[in-house]
Amino acid sequence: MAKQIWISLTLVALLASCFAGEGRAQTLEKVLITHSSDSISITPLLYGIEKNFYRKEGIDLSFRVLRGDLAVSAIVSGKDVDYIYGAGTAFFAAVRGLPMKVFSHDFKSVFFYLMGNSRVQSGPDLKGKKVAVASLSGTGAAATRASLKALGVDPDRDITLIVIGAASVRMAAMEVGAVEAAIMPVP
Repeated sequence: MAKQIWISLTLVALLASCFAGEGRAQTLEKVLITHSSDSISITPLLYGIEKNFYRKEGIDLSFRVLRGDLAVSAIVSGKDVDYIYGAGTAFFAAVRGLPMKVFSHDFKSVFFYLMGNSRVQSGPDLKGKKVAVASLSGTGAAATRASLKALGVDPDRDITLIVIGAASVRMAAMEVGAVEAAIMPVP
């Protein structure tokens, strides 16, 4: 865990140095960065914003929760969003041919887990059921597919992936029984 914190703090420093211009500007450059949900993985980013690390480098950095596919679309079209904090989602977009540049750090493992409601006791219980994801093209969808395969469930034939968006909405959908499971970030 200490190594992950060190890596995360290193990311904050790297992002700050990447955003820095040749000199300190008189006016702050407005920059918007997004991530698909609130989770522990964005802690270094939010800490840097709160402690004004980016402002000290001439960047007025704002953060907003936005579905990964919508963030990619906004970046590619040059509208509103400047960066996406989900490197996996950006990488998947680049592999599909979209003009994305990926600057990334990495963790030892992906910060997702597949969570089922009380009716799910094993992988086969998901067959014929709905599983919620934030989008069909991001890291969460890839983690969902890998998790289902590991449980012996074919994600293309045995279940229906439902795009719901934010983790809080996926959790609510699972709690009311609209879906049987959801891919979730670390709380």
